[in-house]
Amino acid sequence: MGSRIAADTFGLPGWKVFTTSSKAGSNHHLHLDLEFDQDFSSLDFVDQDTTVLIFSAVSDPATVFGNTEKAERINVIGTSRLIRFLFQRNCRVIFASSVEVFDGVNPPQDETRTVNPLNAYGSMKAKVEALIQEIGQPNRFSIVRTPWIAHLNIQSRCVIKNTYEAMLGSEVPCFASDYITGVVSADDLSVAYLRLFTSELLPPIVHFASDGFFSRAQLAMTIKGISALHSRMRFSETIFSDLNLTEPRAKDTRLAKGIAESKYRLRFEPIEETIAKKVRLLDGYFQTKLF
Repeated sequence: MGSRIAADTFGLPGWKVFTTSSKAGSNHHLHLDLEFDQDFSSLDFVDQDTTVLIFSAVSDPATVFGNTEKAERINVIGTSRLIRFLFQRNCRVIFASSVEVFDGVNPPQDETRTVNPLNAYGSMKAKVEALIQEIGQPNRFSIVRTPWIAHLNIQSRCVIKNTYEAMLGSEVPCFASDYITGVVSADDLSVAYLRLFTSELLPPIVHFASDGFFSRAQLAMTIKGISALHSRMRFSETIFSDLNLTEPRAKDTRLAKGIAESKYRLRFEPIEETIAKKVRLLDGYFQTKLF
């Protein structure tokens, strides 16, 4: 998401935009490796007029579960070290968190709800959230929580792509009728972040999410109803309690977004449109692969 926002903000009047990469020598990026960097010398120019958006993370919960130590070094230790450095420089900080900080009880979750993560990824995000709220100055930081982000490209991982590909696989996937989630369009999210970081005062927590929600089984049915490859798609239906999950997950990750609507006048694309756009993109790609 960070590269998308950077592309949308290059040339913004009055702003100089810099991006970072953990790969040394990357063009147009400052080198920054959260796993190993100690002094953040590449950021020695930042000051009280700098707003830093932190998206860097090992974000796939399955990958986090598979290599928790590495994820902890990046998602908690390195990120916390960076945040302390930025606050010492009096920077404004916007931290991309996740719905995984919630346990899914009594949804939708609004910005006042106490976090209670169920899995490793959510716990890592919650630790950083707690640090920011402990040492950050009021109006100088924001914690942003979003559901799955749907990018209109083939490479990016999202719940729509995961479901689409699973239904074309050799094994029949099983989706729960009571496993509730949502998506937000990357286009809308870029606009939301732009309004956030160009505002004078930052809210401590804000949720950016599309209108509507769906169960994983409903998503599969919707994709199958839209896709040109529907005849090749298969899935079975189950309930959440019967899923064989590798670690606990929240059953319902709906977010309330009162601040986004009232303070920033944001209106997000309905999830049906977001799903349809992504499916058409995936159809164009997979039709060339399968025929």
